Amino acid sequence: MAYLRPAELTAKNLTTLWLLKGLESAWFPIPVIVLFYESQGLSITQAMLLKAILSAAIFVGEIPSGYFADQFGRKNSLVLGASLWLVGWLIYCTQGSFSWFAWAEILAGLGGSLISGADSAIAYDSLLSLGRTEKYAAWEGKGVAIMGITEAICGLGGAWVAQWDLRYPFYLQTLCIGAYLALALTLREPPQQHSEKTPGWRTLLPQIRAIFQERRSLRWLLLFSASLSCGSFLVVWVSQDYLVERGLDVTQLGLAWLLFHGAMALISWRIHTLVRWFSYRRLFALLPGCMAIAYIAMGLIENLWGILLIVVIYLVRGCNTPLVLSYLNERIPSNLRATLISLNSFAFRLLFIGLAAIANGAMWLWGLNGSLMVVGIVVGVTALYGYLKLRPAL
Repeated sequence: MAYLRPAELTAKNLTTLWLLKGLESAWFPIPVIVLFYESQGLSITQAMLLKAILSAAIFVGEIPSGYFADQFGRKNSLVLGASLWLVGWLIYCTQGSFSWFAWAEILAGLGGSLISGADSAIAYDSLLSLGRTEKYAAWEGKGVAIMGITEAICGLGGAWVAQWDLRYPFYLQTLCIGAYLALALTLREPPQQHSEKTPGWRTLLPQIRAIFQERRSLRWLLLFSASLSCGSFLVVWVSQDYLVERGLDVTQLGLAWLLFHGAMALISWRIHTLVRWFSYRRLFALLPGCMAIAYIAMGLIENLWGILLIVVIYLVRGCNTPLVLSYLNERIPSNLRATLISLNSFAFRLLFIGLAAIANGAMWLWGLNGSLMVVGIVVGVTALYGYLKLRPAL
């Protein structure tokens, strides 16, 4: 085997992390997971409760896991996260009760929170050590594209193998997480480009507070990002009912899934070109309006043309992550990078609790169409406010 210099090993991280993003998004069970729960004797209420347990585990673990990555190494965080995630999927492969599945969701949630933030942090610091940070937006955009393509293709594959056995998609998912763990072990921890060590737990909050006081634009960036993330996440759950109500056959939902993720992948892959054409400020300005108009128009359109509006929301999703993480990484210290990226995810999950309550209340009062319009107004106004406060710093 040829000897690789440290710089070459660090550069190799960037390709490895793309592969990890693909394996992380190989969601084979998603199209049939409710059917699987029912085959194991679970009710719809229990199925929803399991997803609530997953969300709670991610929410609780988000910031501590980011701090773990900064304190003990981003590679170690990815390896531990993959290990917990793997145990969770092994439970799904071998057990069949609600209590076991609840443990699997807890482990998967904690594993996912350990991965969240650590992968972006190790990627940015790898580029920083190579003197190529201007490439980060393009790198992150291609990562989002890889995730979108993988999720779409694996969703179709999972639905196909499930016709023989509903547990087969879980076997495939488990193999992918096993490959993720093996590949994460090959990463090289880049040197942190910061003179200070990661602070102890007792001084962590004061240091985070000092960063946000010194760089006030970051708080508005979190509001902007979390608002758009809420809108792009909610559409995943409402789009199925929306499309079926407007005449799409259930068997065609897989093709719609492929269309949405293909659009997201395409714009993410070329995000660096869009930045060159429009600039960060113009792109940031466009996203809240596009998200709001798409949701409001979805509530007004009663036919399948609404599918194009869902595509618009996925295009916003494909722009949001690489743009926000690029801006954030340029303005935070290396020794707290994973912690602050995890704080971005934490803000999204916190805001989504409120948005979900508003959406459910609006649906009870005015139905799905009314709920979509209310979501569009809330998300659009919140993201626009974040942008206007952030604009002077762009």
